[in-house]
Amino acid sequence: MKGANMKTIGIIMWVGGLVLAGFAGLFFDTSVGGYGRIISFDLQQKQLMMLIAGCVLFAVGVVLHALSGKLQAPKPPASKKGPSKPNGARIAHALDLGVMDTGKGYAFEGKAYADIEDAIRAADPAKRWAN
Repeated sequence: MKGANMKTIGIIMWVGGLVLAGFAGLFFDTSVGGYGRIISFDLQQKQLMMLIAGCVLFAVGVVLHALSGKLQAPKPPASKKGPSKPNGARIAHALDLGVMDTGKGYAFEGKAYADIEDAIRAADPAKRWAN
């Protein structure tokens, strides 16, 4: 379950639990008519079950709401790696293939490349069709 969904479901559950427990405690009448005010054990049992269900719903909703931020998937760290610095052998191989060093990057057949590996991939006939 994703964090945003857990948060929404948690809020709905704890609000629903408060409403159910509040209704059971304040508005659910356990007395029956007849010869004065008679308390029905059946209605008292229903009131108690509604109160317990409301409290459990409230507790589970609070836990889901609280854990929603902690259970989100961690984002991968941003890559700080820029274009790779070529070694002498890679530069010699690139020059043999016709790749030119422009000072700001590399070029082959009129196209500019920031990384020497991309330029070699474009210039090398063996790797050109591997993409």
